[in-house]
Order: sequence, then structure tokens, then C-alpha cells
Amino acid sequence: MLYVVPTPIGNLKDFTLRAIEVLKTVEIVIVEEKKVGERYLKFIGANPPRLEQLNEHSSSQDIERLVLLCKHHDCALISDAGTPNFCDPGARLIEKLRQNRITITALPGPSSLTTLLALVSEPLSSFYFQGFLPQENQTRRRVWQQLNQRSEAFIVMDTPYRLLKTLQEAQLYLGNERKVLLGINLSTPEEHIIEG
Repeated sequence: MLYVVPTPIGNLKDFTLRAIEVLKTVEIVIVEEKKVGERYLKFIGANPPRLEQLNEHSSSQDIERLVLLCKHHDCALISDAGTPNFCDPGARLIEKLRQNRITITALPGPSSLTTLLALVSEPLSSFYFQGFLPQENQTRRRVWQQLNQRSEAFIVMDTPYRLLKTLQEAQLYLGNERKVLLGINLSTPEEHIIEG
């Protein structure tokens, strides 16, 4: 069995009670990066017998090995921040688990998407989620142009080291016609929310 367990997006106190319970009782925790996963587990006092890794560098053989582990053990999947399988490599594992009819359950919890949406100052009945912007400049430009054609609100994600580039592109492709909400370091003391 696999539990998909959200982790805090910033503030470590945002672990749910159920997430802590699951992480303390499973036999295997599948982490995105071991150093981050170990930090989370230490913070909540969980000491699983075994840690495994699943990230963008994991091979098909790694996925098959994780499927076998989930078939015979209670496992939990965590990401470096927020809900696993949301803009991270968990989907490949979940696809294989479904093909093998292995039980998967997801716990509710921290999500950068819903946290940011809760801070919007206008009512939203729909939105488009772009996710992470492509790295390659030409593809990135095309995505911005397509986003600017959308009438509903849209959400993009990007890495902190590309923040300035993302803001410059938003100004270039969106101009002053669209209202922008920027969320940085959500749920931490360094949180910044800028709207305008």
C-alpha cells in the first residue's frame, strides 16, 4: 500500500496529525531528496526502518523496485514540499501501482496552490494551472503568449533563482492589463505576498 503524504511548504508545524501518524507507522518512506526527507522525519520524531528515493533522476528500474516494495509493505511517498505527485515525479510510481492494482490513498494537507488561491482578493470561479514554466527560452516565450490569451486567472510556478526573469517576462507578455498575485516563501516568516 502507498500513502501519499503532504509535507509542509515552509513552516514545519504545518504537518497534519494524520501525516505524522502515517509517517511514524509505515515501514518505508519514499522521499524526493534524502536530506530533506530525513529533516522532516527527524522533526516529527519518525524513524522508519527504510528510506527510498524517487525523483526526476529515478529510472524505470527504480520505479519497478518501488512498486514491489509497495506491494509487500506499507509505504509513504513524500516530496520536498507540499503534496507529492503535484509538479514532481510521483506520477510515474502511481501509474505503475494502479497498473498492478496496489492500493493508493492520499492524505489532505499543505499545498502551495491552495495556499496561494486563498490569498486572492477577487472571487475565482475557475482558473488555469500552468505549473512550472519551461526552462528553454523559446518554449517559455510560447507558453507566456498562450497564457496571455486566456481569459481566466492562471497560475505559474517557477524556481526562486528564476524569480527576476519570471517577473520581467510577466511584465513583457502581460503588460499592465492583468492583475498579478505573487507569493514567495508561503507559510514561513519570510513570506511575501504582492498583488497589483
